[in-house]
Amino acid sequence: EEEEEEEEGGSENHKASTTQPKRSGATVTKKQSDSGRPRAEWTVDLGACIDASPLALACDCNGTLDMVLCVIGSHSGQLKLIDTRDGTTVASYELGGRIESTAAVSRDGSTIFVGCDDSKFYAISLFEKRILWMLPGGDHFKASPTIDPTTDCVWIGCYDRQLYIINPKAAQPVHSGSKGPFEVQKVPFEGPIFAAVVMHPSPEKDATRACRSAVVA
Repeated sequence: EEEEEEEEGGSENHKASTTQPKRSGATVTKKQSDSGRPRAEWTVDLGACIDASPLALACDCNGTLDMVLCVIGSHSGQLKLIDTRDGTTVASYELGGRIESTAAVSRDGSTIFVGCDDSKFYAISLFEKRILWMLPGGDHFKASPTIDPTTDCVWIGCYDRQLYIINPKAAQPVHSGSKGPFEVQKVPFEGPIFAAVVMHPSPEKDATRACRSAVVA
């Protein structure tokens, strides 16, 4: 749900929390049926307005569809994993600033990637429910990340006029929030990058030839 936008910079001083959250349904509000018309089944309060789009993840364990998770962040700095069956919060994280970036998931479904206005790019373990590492950038990460289908590298644009190409397999896990080292390539542009990268995949395995072409706006 969307609320009034907080004042500029209101969440900039938050620090990322790596505490493993407990499952909670305290913020869920059930909606009543309305004569068979489309209706909201539940709502979850994220504390401020929501600019990011939700990411839906199907969790398949033992060959059965256990649940579909919704991953969504807001201007409050909260990033939540929500069970779409009943709206209960499975995990919640307090990042260091506004979240306007739509999250992405690694090809093996183990890691969630999301940018933040605190000038950091985050990797979060879906199964361990903790922040694996944080990559510092030169400015806000408002764009949504794109996963290279051939190399698993993560492409994301930044307000600092750089396109970051990150190899998450080379990042060292960090306890209490990791800051590297990272294998990162940067491509300079003339202005801040807001939009997600669109790429045409290549069969090449070389990370330097991850795609035949990429469109950046």
